[in-house]
Amino acid sequence: MNSILLKNKILHKKITLLIFSLFLLINTGIAQESALLDVKKWTVRSIVFTQPYTFERKNPLPSFFTGIGGKLNYERISYRASFEHINYINELESRFQKGYIKENTLRLGAEYKMKYYEIINLNFFLDASITKLNQEATAFNLDSNLNILENYDGYGVGAIFGIGFDYFVTPNFSLSLETRMDLINISGDYSKVDYINKYTVNYVATNNKLNLNLLGNFSINYHF
Repeated sequence: MNSILLKNKILHKKITLLIFSLFLLINTGIAQESALLDVKKWTVRSIVFTQPYTFERKNPLPSFFTGIGGKLNYERISYRASFEHINYINELESRFQKGYIKENTLRLGAEYKMKYYEIINLNFFLDASITKLNQEATAFNLDSNLNILENYDGYGVGAIFGIGFDYFVTPNFSLSLETRMDLINISGDYSKVDYINKYTVNYVATNNKLNLNLLGNFSINYHF
């Protein structure tokens, strides 16, 4: 119970920080927004790192080189799409346990751009997302024989919104960082096979995730 309360307090602090940052950035933008850069019609994104959408890592490090994306750009609005793959080896507590999590996420959405000092974009984005998720955990005895096999196979559907920054190194290349809030509904089939006690458990598991990732995604972009 204490750990749940602590997590809720941390999440509330992060949400407060995000709201304050949005308020500050919007008011600064109204005062300081500069002339628009020449708009390149297309953007191709190479996603360098991603924080997961449907699970939590045991360490704060993201997954690297996770996917690609693209944008169709207009003066103020861009339409965006991306595909990301995460293959995470779960850090279990015993050397007799193994586990992994695989996550494939498709995002489709739009963003509104505000431009500053000729080299910086501030983006407010909203995406719909669908994630294919698979988790597996195994437990072995001293003779390396399989004791327990657990598997979860499901989908996550939701909305992702937040703010991002584009820093233009040249007119054709930029670096992007996104802070995002994930609202995800996850549903799938859970199964557990106990080979020692000889029983099997199967049921449908449903979960709702609310994640705030201050360093959600980082990408290198080419504009043309």
